[in-house]
Amino acid sequence: MGIASQQTAFQTGHVGLNVSNLDRASAIAAETPKQPITRRSSMTLKQTIQLATLVLVGSVAAAFANNLAVSTPGLSGYDPVAYFTDGKAVRGSGFYVTVQNGVTYAFASDEHKTLFKKSPEKYLPVYGGYCAYGVAVGKKFVADPEVWKIVGGKLYLNLDKGIQQKWEKDIPGYIVKAEKNWGEIKDKNASDL
Repeated sequence: MGIASQQTAFQTGHVGLNVSNLDRASAIAAETPKQPITRRSSMTLKQTIQLATLVLVGSVAAAFANNLAVSTPGLSGYDPVAYFTDGKAVRGSGFYVTVQNGVTYAFASDEHKTLFKKSPEKYLPVYGGYCAYGVAVGKKFVADPEVWKIVGGKLYLNLDKGIQQKWEKDIPGYIVKAEKNWGEIKDKNASDL
């Protein structure tokens, strides 16, 4: 069969199994009668796609729900031990992590991770890492991990440097107020305060 007759046969849809330039599977598929799509078969296909989508979304949601607590980073990824050992805020590494009370803490070294695991309460920030001044005034402000101070062997964080300057004018007084307030606001959502 020449090129012209192949093109004519292809254009008119009269392609037989003996066409040498088409592979056998394509030729069989072209000769197979097509079934019309009915409303019933269309609904079945639609329902199958919806079911598959629902199963996929449910599986993904379940996977995230199981890991939600573990994926909450403490101190925005800063190493809680470094404040005490290095005297500065140091970013932790994803290679050295541990979970404490559903919060994931990252460390700059395996040594820091080990120190933390031996005595987590020694290194955890006071008031769950919220701003110490904010807690003193009955609020839960997200703190900046680079604005901190160790007082009495405990790590206190503040919202920003301006708030820290205000807090530093009466640290003992603000700590007393914060200790009193923390019991009342500890389990409340920040947006409810």
